[in-house]
Amino acid sequence: MAARPRLDVALDRFRSARRGREELVPPRLFGVFANTTTLVSRLAGRSGAPVILAFAERLPGGVGFRLHFRNASAAVSDADLLTSVTALNADIERLICDCPEQYLWSYKRFSVRPRGEENPYRRPAHAQTTAS
Repeated sequence: MAARPRLDVALDRFRSARRGREELVPPRLFGVFANTTTLVSRLAGRSGAPVILAFAERLPGGVGFRLHFRNASAAVSDADLLTSVTALNADIERLICDCPEQYLWSYKRFSVRPRGEENPYRRPAHAQTTAS
């Protein structure tokens, strides 16, 4: 029996900020450092398969959804991981701009920060003491 090709998949994140690799420019979303998965980039690079982006737009009155599909930028398959995740984030920005009111803004995509930057989700110390 012939050996099957193996594709290892790991859910991981682009960790330049966590590991202190300050020589890398972290990927950004809307100009802000964004914790970005590398899974799509790695799969696209290894497989050569086209990447299709999709989202479901909620229709008014709860009558259903309209599905949207877009081809990802060719750079999402780039061998350079930073180039790839930067292209992916640019594509995601375009999708969000199609229906910004429906994006899950509460998803804490910006919680991992480069060294020295504040976590935008953490309430200031004075707000925590006055809210108690």
